[in-house]
Amino acid sequence: MQCTFSFYAPNELNPGSELDTFTTPCFGNSWGNNVYFDYFNSTFADSLSQAMGRYYRQLPANINRFGEHKVVLEKVEYKYCDNNQNFIPNPQRVDRVCEVNFAVTRPYLVQKSAFSNTPQTTTINLSNFYAMNGSPISSLTDLSSIMVLNESQYTINPNTNLLMHNFVSKYKQLAVVVNDPAINALFSNAGQIKVSKVPGQQIYIFESQGATRITLKEMAAFTKPFTMIVDGMDLVVE
Repeated sequence: MQCTFSFYAPNELNPGSELDTFTTPCFGNSWGNNVYFDYFNSTFADSLSQAMGRYYRQLPANINRFGEHKVVLEKVEYKYCDNNQNFIPNPQRVDRVCEVNFAVTRPYLVQKSAFSNTPQTTTINLSNFYAMNGSPISSLTDLSSIMVLNESQYTINPNTNLLMHNFVSKYKQLAVVVNDPAINALFSNAGQIKVSKVPGQQIYIFESQGATRITLKEMAAFTKPFTMIVDGMDLVVE
């Protein structure tokens, strides 16, 4: 008795579209005392009477779509013996005995930026990920509304500069100059930086008076979480 198995990609079940196919004796055992098959036996009490053979198969290298695939027992072929224990010609055949779905995927993360940017894919092209019915997952979720799925860069919301300008202008009107020598002494170019603070809030504005940069490590004396607005110079994170 010979069993023929095939692998199919999502929504591709037509003969000839198999990703892989192989034939093996139905009562074969390529797993041995494998822990996974032992778990199967202990979980399903009737498995010993139901399962004919034990098989494993390396997934074919030509899988390039992610989603719900199928493994199908395409056919079972067997022969009868006559009264003289000789095989009768022309084996019997039963087609498409059973099939089961299994997932082929890899991890990915999708998130929306909090800075009015539209995040786009970086290292993973999600156009190759499919749902159970064979449709791209991007068409079945809200991914398409928050992501551009065929690019590798971030695009800036055209309103970002205006939003930031309004934000800075609002808090500049509220802020008062800090005359604390300890804070002013934090910077290597302290004489070229004006430090202001919004009263009652941990919001500081660092405004260039000729300085071209400040570094985050110069903020070591700040012991409480704070929001910083840097105006007219670069902020270097070291």
